[in-house]
Amino acid sequence: MQKGKCVRTISVAILCLWLLALPLMAGATYGASEAGLVIDKKSYVPGEQIQVKYQAPANWPSDAWIGIIPSNIRHGSEEVNDQHDITYQYIEQRTGGIMVFTAPGPGQWDLRMHDTDSNGREVASVSFTVSNIIPNSTGQKLWLNKTVFVPGERIQVRFQAMANWPSDAWIGIIPSNISHGSEEVNDQYDITYQYIEQRSSGIMEFTAPEAGHWDLRMHDTDSNGREISYISFTVR
Repeated sequence: MQKGKCVRTISVAILCLWLLALPLMAGATYGASEAGLVIDKKSYVPGEQIQVKYQAPANWPSDAWIGIIPSNIRHGSEEVNDQHDITYQYIEQRTGGIMVFTAPGPGQWDLRMHDTDSNGREVASVSFTVSNIIPNSTGQKLWLNKTVFVPGERIQVRFQAMANWPSDAWIGIIPSNISHGSEEVNDQYDITYQYIEQRSSGIMEFTAPEAGHWDLRMHDTDSNGREISYISFTVR
């Protein structure tokens, strides 16, 4: 009797250990614990580059993928995400690297990672916002000593820029009612501008235009670039 009882006890113990091991075995099979996504920031303007750093298990099939999906789409199902993605890239069995996507239109979005394109699983996600509004309160790169001028008055603007920007990065005066974000659009409406010429900081002088509401806007290049920062002022 004691021997039989001992055998049953060992069998139960082995069963319990096997059940406890199942999640670990699943993790080893799918490598979810090895998967992850990191983006360089949380807010973008339409058309801006999004750099996403990823980590993935080497044993995933070559059709594992990362895509941009609206944040309101429920999480979990690769099949559902596949129906709603607006762009995607295959991981191709790489264990890590950086992918570059282009920010879509304004809204709340996710970058979601999937272990296969064939009825797979969503394994990781990271959310971001796309907006036409350029924040100018955080990491401000343009400063004015005042914000009200009269027509013809001298405007001194202090700037801070990236030294690795091309020489055609520029600052210009644009009407405040022009939508933010696109350098190409701003280029169509600027009334005056100056190139930064790879300076990392300095002071530019402009002449106040006619009465109205205006912005000084900074751009990282004159060739299909981005609006990086702005500061508003009034002429009256």
